[in-house]
Amino acid sequence: MEFSIIVAFKNRDQKRVEYFLESLQWQSIKDFELVVINQGSDEEVNAWLEPLLSRYSFVNYIYNFTRGQLFNKSNALNIGIKTAAGKYIVIADIDIVFPHNYLEKIRDQLSPELFFTHNAFYLSPTFKTEDIQSLFTKDYTNIWQEKFIGLCVAEKEAFIEINGFDEYYLLWGGEDDD
Repeated sequence: MEFSIIVAFKNRDQKRVEYFLESLQWQSIKDFELVVINQGSDEEVNAWLEPLLSRYSFVNYIYNFTRGQLFNKSNALNIGIKTAAGKYIVIADIDIVFPHNYLEKIRDQLSPELFFTHNAFYLSPTFKTEDIQSLFTKDYTNIWQEKFIGLCVAEKEAFIEINGFDEYYLLWGGEDDD
């Protein structure tokens, strides 16, 4: 397998997750898996999450029981990295919508010695569900940029070699700087 996209998840709203999954379903490259690590979501979220994820054959779902503990995204990502079957790891957030050629663009830049990060585009609060298809088929070639905002790609072996993310970082956001 070429790619493993890894996301840590806890208590996100269903619509964002649906948009994320749909954008991955439309990828022009199909040689990937999505590793979702649930870091102890509430029961009402778990009630819809597992049935939703089961609709997508590319999903590898892991529930990591962490009730009563602080959210530790780094720990979740490390679990995902160890579980991943792909040669290349894509670390992402579950509230991102990817253009249909995202993995294709990544593959065009791959090199064993490279670690790179890039921009993502978030949906505005006024985004209309009926417009979702246009996001998956539009060509974003002219706005592709390499800037660090928490999304990164590297070989799995590179993550293993550095022992993954530093689990000292707790709560939201700190691991993006790791």
